[in-house]
Amino acid sequence: MGYRLDPSSTFSNVCSSSSIARSHAAVDFEEMECRLKADNDARAQAEVASQLQSHLDTMRSQL
Repeated sequence: MGYRLDPSSTFSNVCSSSSIARSHAAVDFEEMECRLKADNDARAQAEVASQLQSHLDTMRSQL
């Protein structure tokens, strides 16, 4: 009793699996890029807030 693969369906399955993997990779990359941008934006906002607070403290001390 032997088991035979239909080469055309096997190739088709591999191709569609590969296509799905590429599509998931693109989504993962976009999500990673979005998170990185959000992290960078948050860091930049924190830095600006820190500088503003420092400037305000300096101004208050001069009053």
